Amino acid sequence: MNKSYNPPFDFYQGKISADKNFRVYHADFVTDTDGTGIAHEAPEFGDVDFQLAKQEGIHITAAIDEAGKYTAEIPDYQGQLYLDVIDTITERLKTQCTLFKKEGITHRVPYCPRSNTPLMQKAQKSWFIDIQRIKSELIAQNESINWFPDHFKHGRFLKSLESAPDWCISRSRFWGTPMPVWQSTDGSERVVIDSRDELYQRNKPLAQITKIIFVRHGESEGNIGKFFAKSKTPLTENGQEQAIKLIEELKNE
Repeated sequence: MNKSYNPPFDFYQGKISADKNFRVYHADFVTDTDGTGIAHEAPEFGDVDFQLAKQEGIHITAAIDEAGKYTAEIPDYQGQLYLDVIDTITERLKTQCTLFKKEGITHRVPYCPRSNTPLMQKAQKSWFIDIQRIKSELIAQNESINWFPDHFKHGRFLKSLESAPDWCISRSRFWGTPMPVWQSTDGSERVVIDSRDELYQRNKPLAQITKIIFVRHGESEGNIGKFFAKSKTPLTENGQEQAIKLIEELKNE
């Protein structure tokens, strides 16, 4: 299938190759049993769309930022929340005679359980371990593992290795583990710290090493009575001895 089309807006005209973009592609995940059999692809906002773009060399835009607002790539609506300009864009399509049909469609969208607001799936730059490059080694190493129960070796675990995608290690999570990688603003220098000793040696001249020790209080009367108190409960005699012992230990740190 090698058909092309003219996009309804000219924001990317002349900026990206027409050889790969604004064309019709075949994809197994689109069927005529659910809809028309024709789907607009948005590689920045969907996993299957993104995979198709990678496969075919389609340009992946950065049209909307992390706040859901249009970027400089869409200058006519830059800085505006995409939900706020839906009617404006619809009217524009109607005016330029490129609107085929307008109707409301009910479909499922993910919602944040805390704020009760719709979530937007969006591609972003991340760090990955190239699992495909080492997959054969991982499968070979699996043979040296004594699994209990033993059917895991050539069952669930082997199948998970065979189908494993590249591993994203820079997940944007509130509780995520920071990676010891520093990169200059212009991208010309990148430093990867592979041990605590190296981190210490690199920062020693700047005296920027901070050691944080988390300490739980000694035994209290609340611990003995196994109850929760709104106000502070005093340490027991044993708790006081624990505190004194800890102070002596911390002096050596």
